[in-house]
Amino acid sequence: MNQVQLIGRIARDVELTEISNNRQVINNAIAINRKSKDGVDYVDFIPITAWNGTAKLIHAYMQKGDELAIVGQLRMRQFETKQGQNVSTVEVLVSEVQFLRKKIATDQARTQEQQILDNIETLVVE
Repeated sequence: MNQVQLIGRIARDVELTEISNNRQVINNAIAINRKSKDGVDYVDFIPITAWNGTAKLIHAYMQKGDELAIVGQLRMRQFETKQGQNVSTVEVLVSEVQFLRKKIATDQARTQEQQILDNIETLVVE
């Protein structure tokens, strides 16, 4: 069984690439927060690839920083760079996507929460 489920944020602006035979692809990354055993925060950037309909959906509705859930398979890919160097990479080939939260909505909620906390602190001090 090769199935991966991840929740994170789109790491870069989404670019849809048209390739031969009416096919579309996006290559991006999903940023996933984690804490180490000693409490240090880290962010892992997991490469993702989506094709055709899934790629079109992600391109149409997601922007850098938006939160999504993906289901897919781990794939190892090997290719040669323009400089002739052989590169191997592991990525998630996305088969399902669920849109969760827009970054703008999350930022607005944090701003409102901070304003409420500021007002509470003002009331307590006075």
